[in-house]
Amino acid sequence: MTIPQPAVTWHLRLRLPPRCDEAIVLVAQDGGSTIELVPSAAGPRLRCRIALEPPRNVIARRRADGRPVMAAMETGVMTLEAPLVAARGTVDVLVRMRPEVIALHCDGALMDEEWPFTDRRGIGEPRIVRSDLVERLTVADDVAAPSVSVADTARWLPDQRPMGPFWRPPGENASAGDTMLCANGDELHLFWLADRRWHGSKWGVGAHQFDHAVTTDLLTWRRLPCAASIEEPWMTVGTGSCVHDGKRFHLFWHNHGERFGAREGVFVSTSSDGERFGIEPGWNRQDVVQPGVWREDGRWRLLSGMRLYESGDLRDWRLADERFIDATDGISEECPCAFGDGYRDGSRQWLLTGRTGFWTWARGERPQQRHHDAPYDGLMVPMVAAWRGRLILAGWLHDDAATIGLPQVWGGTLMFRELMPRADGGFTMRWVPELVPDGAPWVEALATVTIAEGAHADVDLPDGPVHLRLRVQTTADLSLVLGGGADAIGGSEIRIEASRRRLLAARATNGVFSGQAAQPAFVGRDFALEGIDGLDQVRTIDVIVWPDRGGVVIDTQLDIGRTIACRHLGPWTGGARVAVRGGSARIAAEVRVLTR
Repeated sequence: MTIPQPAVTWHLRLRLPPRCDEAIVLVAQDGGSTIELVPSAAGPRLRCRIALEPPRNVIARRRADGRPVMAAMETGVMTLEAPLVAARGTVDVLVRMRPEVIALHCDGALMDEEWPFTDRRGIGEPRIVRSDLVERLTVADDVAAPSVSVADTARWLPDQRPMGPFWRPPGENASAGDTMLCANGDELHLFWLADRRWHGSKWGVGAHQFDHAVTTDLLTWRRLPCAASIEEPWMTVGTGSCVHDGKRFHLFWHNHGERFGAREGVFVSTSSDGERFGIEPGWNRQDVVQPGVWREDGRWRLLSGMRLYESGDLRDWRLADERFIDATDGISEECPCAFGDGYRDGSRQWLLTGRTGFWTWARGERPQQRHHDAPYDGLMVPMVAAWRGRLILAGWLHDDAATIGLPQVWGGTLMFRELMPRADGGFTMRWVPELVPDGAPWVEALATVTIAEGAHADVDLPDGPVHLRLRVQTTADLSLVLGGGADAIGGSEIRIEASRRRLLAARATNGVFSGQAAQPAFVGRDFALEGIDGLDQVRTIDVIVWPDRGGVVIDTQLDIGRTIACRHLGPWTGGARVAVRGGSARIAAEVRVLTR
């Protein structure tokens, strides 16, 4: 039986048992919804299983198309979980259920969320099954999100930290995805897709929302309310663009309704104050996907795939060019980002297309392919904005599936770059100076040593996040393997190959000079950047090693204006090893421990 969908909240006071060796049902409701304690290696976990109507039309369509169907979709169950390692004997548990979202709170802290698109099942109110563990259970209409103290937040979400370098949302199943940047005067607004379950929420459909922060100096960021949240069951917010027309922000986003038979196309959310956004009723374009929107020579432009539209008011769009860009095989045409307006005299534009494509043009020209100069260095779907005379890039680095414990993942850690245009239309790239993490004083890690061909030098690295700096004098190829332990096998290799004009980031399967480039750069592992001049002139190599919930980030900057980032795969066993090929090298190293 399908019940109406009023918002409802279950509130229980849980007393933890001395042991939890098997699943214990605490609360149950007719129809199949339960709240349970389940054992795990790290201690008991709270599991909420909410019974919903299976989306039979979606299941049938997926089977007809030969696509996999999640078992949870077939049974109509959505599961929310929370580790209870922070519990202190008793826990106030709140399960807030609305038609579009289910939220699980422990002592006020938001621990997990899910986003249904079918009705709940069940008859009657939930009942206590274990009165010795549940002190009380109340059922109420929808209640506001509970307040939570700073202390309780730190206890339940120890990975919560201010927005900054190598940032990701707090919570064991939370990650960050595609970004958008929008400058307005001195303000730089950052939007990112907040994700849970690495694209596994909403029964694998993916349930994304655009979270929001703003800065005026890149040092301090102010978190703002979600700019495009899931307000209705049909919503799952996808990548787009945000622009400011002098009066309002216009955030264009794509709804991935095609994944579950819901509303499709592009919608727009607007804000006058840059803090509170709302969906503009009645505006929807079905012929546009994942739009890139920008201003050029007094006109608003929108790119969808290879088609260019133009507008004077950001609402009435006319097709201006059926094939504005030519995305050949292997070149992405999704998630475009055009930038240049507001940078210097605005006479040159650049265009990134999600994963692989890059174009540039001067005023009056058509886009010219410059894929070999693209600022893809391991980050996924990078976006750029001109801000205070600078070009700031934001993107994200894929988590390691083995660390997460899933066959594949979507989502990861937010990272930043600064682009410096060259006269030929390309770029040099560097870390954003304001976003380099602070740390302890530098200490010598390796006194100056000459490494001959076939030899190597080892560098001890402290545990935790560190910044390693190598001073090198060589024109030979250099291999730096991090996290591979005593034999460097299984570490992450950063290889500077001056002989091949190539910069590589890959898993060192057999020690130094063993990594193989088998993936495109946006995967963030096992890839190479080709056609790089000046690698024989590198004299300083900066590497940040940053462990987080998605694995270990390896972020490298060369003093010739190149960066490369990768995710370490598998266990981190520490240390660094340096070797050369095709000559010798003089090398010294220093290191400092970073603060989070």
